[in-house]
Amino acid sequence: MDASPETQEIYSPVLLKAASSLRNATTFPADFVTWSAEERDGFVQFRREARDFLRELGAATPVPKGPSPKATASPKARQREAAPGRLLPLLLEEIRSDIGGRLLGDWRHLEEALHALSALAKELLAAGFFSQQLLELHGLLLGERSPLLQSGAHRQLISMFLQCAGVFGPLCVQDAALGDRLMTMARASLSIAEEVAAGPDAAFPFRAKQDHNGAVTLMKLCQLGCPTLTRKECAEAVRADLQQQLKLALVSQPNLSPSSTLVLAQAAAAATKAFPDVASCCIRDCLDTALGDPVRSSLSLRAAAELAAVAEASAVASALEGAWHLLAQAAFDPASLALFLAKAARSLPGQVFLDDGV
Repeated sequence: MDASPETQEIYSPVLLKAASSLRNATTFPADFVTWSAEERDGFVQFRREARDFLRELGAATPVPKGPSPKATASPKARQREAAPGRLLPLLLEEIRSDIGGRLLGDWRHLEEALHALSALAKELLAAGFFSQQLLELHGLLLGERSPLLQSGAHRQLISMFLQCAGVFGPLCVQDAALGDRLMTMARASLSIAEEVAAGPDAAFPFRAKQDHNGAVTLMKLCQLGCPTLTRKECAEAVRADLQQQLKLALVSQPNLSPSSTLVLAQAAAAATKAFPDVASCCIRDCLDTALGDPVRSSLSLRAAAELAAVAEASAVASALEGAWHLLAQAAFDPASLALFLAKAARSLPGQVFLDDGV
C-alpha cells in the first residue's frame, strides 16, 4: 500500500475487517459442485482477484530516502528499500489462528485459510521475520493430526496446500524432517488425477493455473538443491515417479497432463543431476518407453530431452550406448526426436555422433 504509515495505522482496523469479510466470501460454497461451468469459472476468478487484494494489503511499504524514490529503480532494488507492510503480521496472525482452529473441521474453511496464506507467501518470505511462525504452521499442517494426511482428504484441500507449500519450500527444507514430509506428500499427490471428467471431483482441477500442483511443488523442491533432499534415494524415487507417469500415459490413463509430465521430468532432471548413474537410467527409462510404442513416443522423448538438457555428459552417453540404431529405425515423432537429439548433442562431444554413425 502506498499510504503513509500514519494513515495505515488509522485505517488498519477497517482494512483488516474488509480483508476478513473478503476472505469469508472466497470459501467454496457447499453446493459448488452443482454450479455450471461458467459459474464455477467466475468464482475462481473472484478468488484470484481477492488474492490480489490481500497481497496489496500485505505489500511492503517503501522506506523514504529523500523527496521521492527513483522512478528508474528496478523492482528488486525497490524491494530492498522497503519494509514489511504494517498489516502483514496482523494478517498472518489471523491466518495462523484460523488454521489452528479449523484443522479438524470442514475442509472448505481450512482451504480458505490456506488460500489466504498462499496469497501472502512471497511477502512473508521476503520479510524474513516470520520464519519460526511459518515453520511451526507447516509442522502442524504436515503433522500426525493434519487432515491433509488422512485417507479421504479432499483434493482441493491438498492441492491448495501444495500450491502454498511450493512457495514456502526454501523455508521448509531448512528442517530436514519437514522437507522430507513435504516431498513425500508431493510425490504421493501424483496419484491424484489432474482432471476428472465427471462427478463432484470434476469441479476441482488439481492445479492453480496450468500444471499439477504436486508436480510443480516437487520440481521446486528438487531444484533447490538442498542437502536434505539431494540424496540418491530421493533421486531414485523421482525417477520411479516419472517412469510410472509415462507408462500411464501410454495406456491412456494419465494422472498428469503432458505439460505436467514435463514438469515432473524437470524435477527428475534436477534430482538426478548429482548422480550420473541414476540420471543415465532415467534417460534410458524414457527411451525404452518411447521404443515400446513409437507412435505415441512424443511425450517420452520430450521427457528425455528435459533430462538430457541438464545431465552430465557421461550420463547422456551411457544412456545412449547401444540405442542409436534403435532410435534411427523406430517411427518416432520427428519433432520430438529432433528435440531430444538437440539436447543430447549439447552434452556430448561431436565425435560421439560421428562414431555411432548419426
